[in-house]
Amino acid sequence: MKSKKTIDIHVNGYVCEIVCGQIPVLAREAVARHLIKNRDDAHIPEWMKKRYPSYVNPDAVKDLWYQQNDVMANIMKSCGPPWTGYRDVNGFCMMRGFGTGKGDMGLFDIEVFEEGTRVTGFVPFEPTVDIGKRLGSIGHIRQARDRAPDVPRAAAGHVAVSGGSWAKGTMLFSAFSHTAFDED
Repeated sequence: MKSKKTIDIHVNGYVCEIVCGQIPVLAREAVARHLIKNRDDAHIPEWMKKRYPSYVNPDAVKDLWYQQNDVMANIMKSCGPPWTGYRDVNGFCMMRGFGTGKGDMGLFDIEVFEEGTRVTGFVPFEPTVDIGKRLGSIGHIRQARDRAPDVPRAAAGHVAVSGGSWAKGTMLFSAFSHTAFDED
């Protein structure tokens, strides 16, 4: 008789999330004005300010877009859609997955639980030469990547924007034990 026990597979690693959408050009201009007005000139060399008077440190842009929801809400109030966070600007697409966001899967570990009890855990690795063919290389694990969706053009009076995050995360896969593994 095949077991009806549940198997949970936890894959722990770095998860990236990318969102793409559009905001009105007026909103982009308001964000730029705010950043220039509030920039910290002490960290910008004089030659940079002279050559690029509108230069803003990328960390200031990142901080405003990802961390200062109240400030963004005030900026967007007069010239754009209501702002509740960058994840809501995803009118074109939202993609989530494991990896660095730069093309490879990165480091991760796998834990297997049966009925909530941890059965095993391991970190996939590249086996050394002395192991021989007993273990396959991680390079032989089939990886499937979805083709990124074609991003539509921004509507008239709008500009395309994208944002993303990258952090430690877990993906959980569940199945009944008789469908999860070949016991032999």
